[in-house]
Amino acid sequence: MSKFLKCVVSVLGLGAMLTACGSVDFDEAHPASYAIKDTENTRLGDIAARLDAPQWDGQTTPVAGFYPVVSGIEALSLRLALAEMADSSIDLQYYLIKDGIAGPVLVGALLRAADRGVRVRIQLDDIFTKGYDNTLMALEAHPNIQIRLFNPFSNRSVRAMDLHRMRQLNRRLHNKSFTVDGQFTVIGGRNIADEYFAAREDSNFQDVDVLGVGPIVDEVADMFDLYWNSAPSIPVSAVTKAVDEDDLDTLRAYVREVEQKALASSYGKAVEEDAEALLDNVEDALTWAPYSLIFDSPDKALLDKKAQAETIVPALRGVISEAQEQLIVVTPYFILMESGFDQLQELTSNNVRVTIITNSYKSNNHSLVHAGYASQRKAILRTGATLHEAKFSGVFDETKRWGIADSGATLHSKLFFLDEDTVFVGSFNFDPRSANLNTELGVVIYSEEVAKIALEGLEEKLNASTYEVQLTAADKLVWVDRAGTDEVVFEKEPETSWWGRTKIRMLGWLPVRSQL
Repeated sequence: MSKFLKCVVSVLGLGAMLTACGSVDFDEAHPASYAIKDTENTRLGDIAARLDAPQWDGQTTPVAGFYPVVSGIEALSLRLALAEMADSSIDLQYYLIKDGIAGPVLVGALLRAADRGVRVRIQLDDIFTKGYDNTLMALEAHPNIQIRLFNPFSNRSVRAMDLHRMRQLNRRLHNKSFTVDGQFTVIGGRNIADEYFAAREDSNFQDVDVLGVGPIVDEVADMFDLYWNSAPSIPVSAVTKAVDEDDLDTLRAYVREVEQKALASSYGKAVEEDAEALLDNVEDALTWAPYSLIFDSPDKALLDKKAQAETIVPALRGVISEAQEQLIVVTPYFILMESGFDQLQELTSNNVRVTIITNSYKSNNHSLVHAGYASQRKAILRTGATLHEAKFSGVFDETKRWGIADSGATLHSKLFFLDEDTVFVGSFNFDPRSANLNTELGVVIYSEEVAKIALEGLEEKLNASTYEVQLTAADKLVWVDRAGTDEVVFEKEPETSWWGRTKIRMLGWLPVRSQL
């Protein structure tokens, strides 16, 4: 049990924590609420008003300001800086929030904002909330904080009791957005946990967000409202019991303890340095560009409405089909169904250079997903695409900033680049689960400058941080390592054992590809 949970459980006792709810009434009306948009007089509104947005004659696609957030430390700093400056509202939507450093520190910033009178709406998918109900209810006890769970389990302690609802529960909210005062928004691939913000000593996720300002903020706010007021979005108070009045104080004390330790650490000092500089320099960091915000309808998560729900897939296919010279896909999980292979083959047949960058066995955090991908390697290469797999021991310099010289890395970015002038950043993995089961969000940015920032030094990074997977004339897979002065060729998947490779082959036989 985590310390984050113990701080509340110590007051309630284990018995209360394990109390199960019998059912969830998805048809029960819950009060609608909407984004607060009259926020020009807030501190962030004042900053946004000073930004020099260009005026482009004849531009029909909306134009917004963007800043790619590649650094994990900077990504946490940005969220904290925005929360500390909030005067009106904070709306955040995530697949998961975990204990550690990042989770409690962000909760502390949200509590301080709520204490100032800021309305805070937190929407979480319910898949990773087990054990956190009392913490969530302690936050919900604050008069300015509202929490809703997406597609929640009815039995809070023994979730296996909900197996009869598995087809419904298999559909999850995977969106990630953080919007403050209707003036700035952060969307991308990061959840709220230490590994997304370069805060762990052992292994961290390489990920990307994008800060947005301008019309995109209203669009993200409208998307959030659509999800917040949707049928699968249930107030946490409807599925679990209230906590004692002093539990919010207990949570505050724990959060302060984590914050004090964090601020005294090298990591905390790095976060604080970035937070102080970010918003002061935001004007110089932004690139203004046309864009398209794309996302799934929340109806995708409902069995009786999924067939008619609008999804992100047609828009993604449409953008990718516009590639003329080059497509680079960066994704932690890459599993294609037949239509995906058809589009990949069509691109390469039209002389588009396609490069896929995904995880190796060692760097992948889901063995079953890697098994589904591994069985497709040869088919992917036969289309003419180039395939790279990230090393677990690849280049991850960020932790050196706070004294950790060698941290393992898992690729978690969800990006693609077209012809060096179009970039997609979002939550969408290139797999059947993102396409058909989970809800997803992303933005397509039409900008050579943003693409240049994101693609800078890509070839060198690939040589240092990935193996290129090739198919020999004898139809055998090999892995080429170009990190040193001479190429090294592996005939077996690097950083694996005999048992690891055997396990992946056996997992690949399971008929679950549509669920991955």
